[in-house]
Amino acid sequence: MPSPPPKQQLLLIVLATVCGTAATLSFAPMNWQATAPIALGILFYWAARSDYVWHNFSLGLAFGFSFFSAGLWWIDSALAGHIGLPGSAAALLTILFALFLAVFPALALALATVLTPSGGISRLLSLAASWTFLEWIRSWLLSGFPWLSLGYSQIPDGWLAPWAPIVGIFGVTFALTLMVVAVLTLLTLRKRRGIGLILLLLLASAPFINNVWKWTPPAGTLTISLLQGNVKQSLKWEAEEVRRALADYIELAEAAEGRIIIMPETALPMRIEDLPDGYIERLQRIATERYGAVITGLFLEEEEKIYNAAVVLNERSDERYRKIHLTPYGEYLPFADVLQPLLGAADIPYANLSAGATPAPPLRLPDGILAAIFICYEAIFGNEVRQRLPAALFLINITNDAWFDQTAMPQQHLQMAQARALESGRWLVRATNTGITAVINAKGQVVATLPEQVRGVLTEQIILQSGSTPYVIWGDAAIVLLVLLILFAGALGQFHLVPKRRGE
Repeated sequence: MPSPPPKQQLLLIVLATVCGTAATLSFAPMNWQATAPIALGILFYWAARSDYVWHNFSLGLAFGFSFFSAGLWWIDSALAGHIGLPGSAAALLTILFALFLAVFPALALALATVLTPSGGISRLLSLAASWTFLEWIRSWLLSGFPWLSLGYSQIPDGWLAPWAPIVGIFGVTFALTLMVVAVLTLLTLRKRRGIGLILLLLLASAPFINNVWKWTPPAGTLTISLLQGNVKQSLKWEAEEVRRALADYIELAEAAEGRIIIMPETALPMRIEDLPDGYIERLQRIATERYGAVITGLFLEEEEKIYNAAVVLNERSDERYRKIHLTPYGEYLPFADVLQPLLGAADIPYANLSAGATPAPPLRLPDGILAAIFICYEAIFGNEVRQRLPAALFLINITNDAWFDQTAMPQQHLQMAQARALESGRWLVRATNTGITAVINAKGQVVATLPEQVRGVLTEQIILQSGSTPYVIWGDAAIVLLVLLILFAGALGQFHLVPKRRGE
């Protein structure tokens, strides 16, 4: 197929830009789930018609840049509002980050173009596979940033969400791209409409599979209380605010009715040895009165290393978890030689933390109940969460999203936590500083929540669950192997079933 004329190329790039922005509406807080597959369908339609690698790369880059710029604009507000960077530096970093992330969808379109000819179902299948493969690479390359993976747009109750416990969030992404392929096949490839119908039937089978096999049976109940201190990020480290927070969390803990009381990430914003005399003992006494435990976030200093950590407090335990997957730029600085001059104005306490050792076993709570805990950023990595299962009977996520108050970030972060519950077939409880504190059931549905920017306690009885979903067993390996096989087969001509004549 000849290269599109320059005016058409420019028009298509503008169209891809519009589609990228529209696709973000599928995610929280908007949750217009249809916009992502429609936007992707338009992008795939044009990418499937061209054999020019650079043209399709440009379409993917335009889509990706607008997609990540619109979906991650909250990064700019945090850099300028809380970290203290000048507005121009914050905007520049946000733009550069969005441009870097845009390379992944651009490479996905380019890869499919290199491997398969235009105009047939082989190209469409390769587009679906390459998109999923590059999303997976984005989840671990340079410590990983899987935010806005397309599968999240279907969480928790989208038509394709039931695939999450079977093949994980990247499997949901692949299911979404296959749905786009199926629709495009029905609309544009007259002789291959049967393939499109078969794909749609296969995609619709996940609820049936989940109903036949009950992956995670109940294993008891437990009453949990989640504390939300509502400490503004701009005041978090001031001495007077620290004293108030310490007093507030004692008061909230004493008022809580749950057997297990959970505080947010760095609820106590200091090292454990810097806490006032008797403070830990008071929390232990509160836990003992309930025959339970208090779990709180704070900092640990061990062997001249400082960790973002959580401790379990009761009369018999001082169990500790040290955060393993640190947040770039917030807890450590990658590429420090290059970025330190630009970030010199940043003032982030405890910004040079150490990572905890792996593997990290689940926390042991009273009565031998095991729980898997994840601090903030860690809950966005499904393949890491599953590594502490099936031993854990429920999941805990403690976080501080106050850096991003009044933006879409807390809702997006909650949506990703919902995906972890759905993938693992476990209830997930989430304690945050300013919101969104929530209890999520094993289907990924929020069953209880506190309003944002309020101080309070959320108490809920949860169901403990044992067993393993298929995703817990095989992780991302199954979907990665599948998409690689499709790409390999496409490159060999295994799917070249459609004559390259116009209209096919």
